[in-house]
Amino acid sequence: MWKNPRLLTGLLLTALAAAVVTLGLYLAGTPRGPSRRLPDGTLLTLADVSYGREHHFVHGNRLQRLLYPRLPPPVWERVSCPVYSYRPQMKDHFIFWLARDGVPEVGAELGHWGLRLVAVDEHGYEGQDVLWRSGITPAGVTDWQLGIFPRRGQMVRLRAYQQASGGMTRVAEFSVANPTPGPHPVWRAEPLPVTKRAGSLAITLRQLECGVHGEEPHVAASHGAKGWTVATFDVKENGYSSDDWHVEEVTFSDATGNAVTGEEHSPEYGYYHYPSGTPPGEQVLAFLDALWPGEAWKLRVELARSARYEQRDIARIRGVVAPVLGGTWTPPKQAQRRFTTRVHGTTVRVLSTARTDPDEPNRVRVEVRASGLRPHERVALISSRTEAPRYTFTAHEGEGDGTHELYLEVPPGVRTVDLALAVHRSRFVEFVAQPRRR
Repeated sequence: MWKNPRLLTGLLLTALAAAVVTLGLYLAGTPRGPSRRLPDGTLLTLADVSYGREHHFVHGNRLQRLLYPRLPPPVWERVSCPVYSYRPQMKDHFIFWLARDGVPEVGAELGHWGLRLVAVDEHGYEGQDVLWRSGITPAGVTDWQLGIFPRRGQMVRLRAYQQASGGMTRVAEFSVANPTPGPHPVWRAEPLPVTKRAGSLAITLRQLECGVHGEEPHVAASHGAKGWTVATFDVKENGYSSDDWHVEEVTFSDATGNAVTGEEHSPEYGYYHYPSGTPPGEQVLAFLDALWPGEAWKLRVELARSARYEQRDIARIRGVVAPVLGGTWTPPKQAQRRFTTRVHGTTVRVLSTARTDPDEPNRVRVEVRASGLRPHERVALISSRTEAPRYTFTAHEGEGDGTHELYLEVPPGVRTVDLALAVHRSRFVEFVAQPRRR
């Protein structure tokens, strides 16, 4: 027992003061995440991670980061501390906030700092790239977003590759806690090949492979390179192989919550049909690695007609002006009804035409507006007969209720074109399949 209470009180107060000072110094300090020195001498630091549909990176000390989500906006505005925010539009994202010291600037020519970042599961399998969403922040931090990652494990690893003379070389790796470890349900995959029906169509998913070379579907992707997923479909109509329908869009999802929409498989992100030459009815599509291969994938497949449209689906607009190179044309107000047609309750009106690309002088852009489209209906510019005899074309399709840009080839000497427009409804099937890893 202490015989001097004053001494005991003094020691306790001293310890308390030391703890308060230590806590104050800690909160006043700027947090520094794990760092990795790269071969080029630069330092890569994981400043923070966040998950969800609302992300904030506070460029301040620990106390400011602690107070930011707890203070109302009017109060926070008085704090001299910038905050960088990001809100994904479609789904929850895993954001890695990274800083790299020693890089003089991040310009368009440097892209992603010359790095390729991927998520890695507990078994060492690499998924799709971590996408760099925007430029550098005032504090030198960039936000790298990941929508697809292994959600069943306790940890997620972030692996960095850098281009070297011998190819892509692994240069850094970080481990972070999995924000969604589950438990998750388990989907049972259907053995391939499997066939599903939509009216008169029979669609077979014959093969699903991931981790393949993008341009060679039967070759595995090289180490550190981007892997692709290849899906092979067979389409039959009324029992016969058919090229009159094509796979327009594929949406992937799995039981853990990963999902890739058709918009993310636009050409910008990597999605294409393999070249022609396949047997009738066969369609081979490639996507940048879609989901995690250890899961069964649900594929929602949209099929759109690409030939042999029914006459009741077709309407024609005649005498549309094809302007000279560098010119545009808009129907005069008094003649707008002449350049408007109606199919199945959908009104299609030509808004303008333009021929503006000197590298493609025959290419004419036709802008149309479709009003009243029902869900899953599409407008297709299916053919055009110009003053040049037997001149026809097949063009891109638009979707949704609004304005669409359609394209055709028109020789410079042709003054007007007749348009054939089809309004048709897509068909859908779903598969649950286990991808085969190359």
